[in-house]
Amino acid sequence: MVFQSCLNKPQDNLVLNITVDTDSTIDYEVFITEHKKKLDSIQDSGIHTIYLYNSKNDFTGSIQFLDNDSMYYIGYYTSGEKWVEGELSDYKMHGKWSEYFKTGNLKTLSKFKYDTIIGDLIAYHENGTIFYKTSYENGVEDGIIIGYHYNGKISFSGQKKKGTKVGEWKIWTESGELIKVEHFNNGELVKVEEY
Repeated sequence: MVFQSCLNKPQDNLVLNITVDTDSTIDYEVFITEHKKKLDSIQDSGIHTIYLYNSKNDFTGSIQFLDNDSMYYIGYYTSGEKWVEGELSDYKMHGKWSEYFKTGNLKTLSKFKYDTIIGDLIAYHENGTIFYKTSYENGVEDGIIIGYHYNGKISFSGQKKKGTKVGEWKIWTESGELIKVEHFNNGELVKVEEY
């Protein structure tokens, strides 16, 4: 992925439009990794915001420089809807990140600390109901995990310790009937009860 061209000169050293050699949505992680030095020099020049376009001239995102080592990224689907947004610190995902469906509804809400997912993650169905909730510690699932059917009823629940299933994992139908309980010991399925 390379900077193909600047669409216009920065106005009052505030904004820079950049075309990136791709015909789809720009992968911000790859873009930032590949262009860290160029982004440093752009920020040092006094530019506050970069608008990103793909080779088809579709607007696909923006990077706003907040201070010496942090930026705010907003990515868009090539059709124009917001896709993802969050803060970067020292070129790494840091703080709250949100991902969206093309409908505009929230898809995931998560938190990062220098590219490592931490704390609670909530994922949503496209209709806005919760799909599942989980927790992360240092990038690994750790804690209670609850999944939900599209209608909002619980579909499964269980626990992970350091990414490994432990204890009882319960599974329900869309109407709320308990149909199965799986028992795990350090990630190994040791017993299944079906109802």
